[in-house]
Amino acid sequence: MREIKFRGMGIDGGWNYGLLTVLERNYMRIEKGHYISNSSGLPFAYHVRPETVGQYTGLKDKNGIEIYEGDIVSARNRSDMARFTGYVHFENGQYWVNYIGYESYYLPLMQIVNAQYEPITVLGNQFEHPHLLEGRDEA
Repeated sequence: MREIKFRGMGIDGGWNYGLLTVLERNYMRIEKGHYISNSSGLPFAYHVRPETVGQYTGLKDKNGIEIYEGDIVSARNRSDMARFTGYVHFENGQYWVNYIGYESYYLPLMQIVNAQYEPITVLGNQFEHPHLLEGRDEA
């Protein structure tokens, strides 16, 4: 059983982690939108940008960093030592990694973590580091 939590970039630009609440309309003094709870469980603690919300995959990279939807990851295939970079997304009931530069090539995240690949590394995320989606290391 994995821990259920979300990450979202706040309106101020900082990251917030916790449970997700989505208000479809204004409620009392709280405006509609996406919210992440705080560590005390307050459901409307952080107003976040909806396009940045991603769920925790339940997996960590080789450095112990939690892997979320929207993260950009890197790994090396043990058989041919080829390195790939890809982004994590959720589709059809599981997490996938789409190879950057080869949008039609993707693998289940669990296969990369548990199979013929060296330990995966989180390089950043598509919101703070969009240049990584273009295959460039520099900002």
